[in-house]
Amino acid sequence: MNESPLSALFTYALGILTTLGTLYMGVAMANKETRLATIRALQNKKFGIKEIDFFIATWATFFKRVFGESLLAKRQILSIPLYTLVVSAVFFLIWIAELFILRNPAHSLRIADLPLNVKEAVSVFYIKGIWAALLIDFFSIQMTKKAIRIGSVRGFLSWRFLGCFCFSVIGSYILFTFAVFIFRVEDMAYVYSHIVPRDPPPLIPYTPLRYLSSSLNLFYPETTVYTTSVGWLTTYFMPQPVILYCAIATQTTLVITLFAATVSATLQTFKRSLLWTVRSFGNPDVHANYLVILFFCVLASIAIGAFSIYGYLVK
Repeated sequence: MNESPLSALFTYALGILTTLGTLYMGVAMANKETRLATIRALQNKKFGIKEIDFFIATWATFFKRVFGESLLAKRQILSIPLYTLVVSAVFFLIWIAELFILRNPAHSLRIADLPLNVKEAVSVFYIKGIWAALLIDFFSIQMTKKAIRIGSVRGFLSWRFLGCFCFSVIGSYILFTFAVFIFRVEDMAYVYSHIVPRDPPPLIPYTPLRYLSSSLNLFYPETTVYTTSVGWLTTYFMPQPVILYCAIATQTTLVITLFAATVSATLQTFKRSLLWTVRSFGNPDVHANYLVILFFCVLASIAIGAFSIYGYLVK
């Protein structure tokens, strides 16, 4: 017999209720010496908080050593272009590996076997697209530096840090959409100036949301097909996904830092909650409140169980 989702929810609720009741009976009814020993044990437990904070500090230090701390740091003249070249090469290698492994029955490793659109994508990216990726990476890295400075002073979960993080993400995406729009307009201008100069050029709209959806698939980058007087033409091979994923990769420092800071803050809150709970045992008012909460949990569990059984019977 398959368990319904409501039945699973009922079982889960009962499990939580049983756990709470066991903890309450085991700790609240213990003597004062046991509670004090429990408090000391909880205070000595680190829950990995120091290790997470050390990781955040180490990660930030490594970032500053690679790209420098100031806006005009000399080392970034070399490190940012090198970073962009390496990251873009990684994404191209992933794309080419997918072609050879999944879409090439012979598994030939000859460059000559690469599809024409892939060759053109690599060529046009390292001629023109690399400049857009460099600009986006430069902006993201400068915002990351600023965010790290803010986080070191005000905390990595402060509103200023979160605001800087959001501005970095939004600004990088706006730069990405501007670059894609310029590349598309440039491609259209080339077609209708050199290939079909007598045809009226189409209007190229600026559609930032569509640029995102059309750039998510790394293995099938979108192209543009023009309906002209000489037939269908396509000359747009700019690998938008590579530019997008390079921009996303540059944001990983802030994402990792924010995630680690959130985990650290959650663990600290959890530890304080445990300490407050254990310290509150022995207080009659707190015991009464816990009993009321448990009573309502029992009522809620009964209601959920009854609703689950009713839903199973009328199915």
